[in-house]
Amino acid sequence: MTAGATQRWSYAPGAGLLLGTGDRWLLVADQPEECVIRDLWEALTGLGLDQALAVVERAYAGRPPSVAAWDVGRCQVRGGGAVAHGAGPELTVGLDLDGPWLPLAGGIVAGAAVRLEPADAPVGRRRLIDGIPEEVAASVGPDVPTGLRRRPDQPAAEPPEEGAEHDGRTTHRQSATVVRTSRVDHLRQPTSETVLAVFCAHGHPTPAYSGTCRVCRGEVASQQPQRIPRPRLGGLRLPSGEVVALDRSVVIGRRPAPVDDQGEWPHLVSVPPEASYVSRVHVHLEIDGWLVVARDLGSRGGTTLLVPGRAPEAIRAQEPHVLEPGHALDLADEFLVVYEVGDDPSRSGDAT
Repeated sequence: MTAGATQRWSYAPGAGLLLGTGDRWLLVADQPEECVIRDLWEALTGLGLDQALAVVERAYAGRPPSVAAWDVGRCQVRGGGAVAHGAGPELTVGLDLDGPWLPLAGGIVAGAAVRLEPADAPVGRRRLIDGIPEEVAASVGPDVPTGLRRRPDQPAAEPPEEGAEHDGRTTHRQSATVVRTSRVDHLRQPTSETVLAVFCAHGHPTPAYSGTCRVCRGEVASQQPQRIPRPRLGGLRLPSGEVVALDRSVVIGRRPAPVDDQGEWPHLVSVPPEASYVSRVHVHLEIDGWLVVARDLGSRGGTTLLVPGRAPEAIRAQEPHVLEPGHALDLADEFLVVYEVGDDPSRSGDAT
């Protein structure tokens, strides 16, 4: 917060980014990386509104989210941004308001709107509760849900129906409901890569160099390896209980996108808004033959590799780590994913 401002501004909390002080404010319908926020603050407070908008354009490669800006009576908007003029200017960018209007002298907050309060607006509009009625104090509310994270030793939620494809978008809910969008054809395209495999007594394919089945852990008899289309290598269990099939690469983040323009379209997993320290494009899991290789993409919150029986290990940016079944990735201490094989919705071991 900044001190010394005489204007009485208020903001509504939300999923966007609000920066400003005095008569200069910038509202963005996104929460960019920390380095971008720092550049925005320095440009807005030290150079001016035009320079701050140039930072936004550069950070989003010419395709910025909705923006609304105000500077001593001069306003600028981008996309769905708007500046309404009533008793005082009100900046919005099309986001839902997550709470009541709160006073703000200046600084950087997570907001969805900001407005200048009229000079004659009452100051003490919000009152503290003088007393709690006895019937309210004696009541008991519902159990508080656990957080986003699920430890590997906790039971997983009921998996999706057999044959359901993960569409790459998941939202954390307090109930077991998972919001899905329509399926996309490119997520059902088969992989073209082949691998050398042997088969256990139950018919599960496993790497030719392994004497134990990777799915059922049964013994694999000596046999001539066969080249087959690479099967699904298991699944990536999310905190919601949903499982992403490891039949192609996976990108996880607040706003995931393919990390390059080569190969198949990856599964894109969007973390819920509560995981605010997870980066827009946080971690990439790549399928290489029989291997699942994870890379942190230079995230601000970091990624921790959790291996049973070993101390947690922080993954350095862009450093590849081969995951084994049972390993977990903790994204920014807010979003835990676990690599699983066996009897799961990803049908690990089935040739595709």
